[in-house]
Amino acid sequence: MKEWTLLYKAFQGILLLVFIFPVMPVFSQPVPVIPSELLVEGKVLEYSILSSQLIDIQPHQTLYRVTIRIKSVKCSTDRPCFTRLKTGDIEQFYSKQRLSQKLYKKNVRAIVKYAGDERGGRFWIKDIKIIQ
Repeated sequence: MKEWTLLYKAFQGILLLVFIFPVMPVFSQPVPVIPSELLVEGKVLEYSILSSQLIDIQPHQTLYRVTIRIKSVKCSTDRPCFTRLKTGDIEQFYSKQRLSQKLYKKNVRAIVKYAGDERGGRFWIKDIKIIQ
């Protein structure tokens, strides 16, 4: 009888591994990132105007994007912040507010915020200025 109990428990474990666990990620909800603001300095390598439809953002709207080669990055507030950005990275930053074409090929200082979850997200510009 003891052998049958062990065999039954092993069978239950196999069923769990084969049928239940592969389905679980489908039902899980994405976890939003901890809100944090960063102070980023760097050189604008690209300036563009694009439709939000190109990057799956609804409703349809005009977005502005700058690509920056990062020279420095740090937290802009006293709260803890977590970032994957580091010196030398090239990253895209977005804005719903109109950005000047004068930013192109200039050194800038920007306050940015990352919006998204563990599946992905984007850096959004709160403020950006040309520096020397």
